[in-house]
Amino acid sequence: MEEEKTMKEWTDDEYLLYVNAREGSCLWEILADRTRSEDEKLWEEYVPVFSRLIVRWQRLGFLKVPRGTEWPAAHIGDDVPTGQVAALVQDPESWKYDPLDANYGREGR
Repeated sequence: MEEEKTMKEWTDDEYLLYVNAREGSCLWEILADRTRSEDEKLWEEYVPVFSRLIVRWQRLGFLKVPRGTEWPAAHIGDDVPTGQVAALVQDPESWKYDPLDANYGREGR
């Protein structure tokens, strides 16, 4: 069983995910925050990092992954079932910015 860490022991990526999860951020927003850039090429290296964290934290009950067609999906959408989260975050398309659904992220489809 994984030993729990205090917030002081979290990595920068863990803290950033915590903040973004509390804000109900879209997947692409996590990457934009991490890189402080709108350049999706820079985002790519962090997809595996946040994919692992999201799957692990969702299984532990630390966060929910919302899906919805309106913003904020975190408040009015449905939660992605545990068995579907890994497939969602492993799909590169889930992390891409799309101006047509910028308010709720591609994960909302």
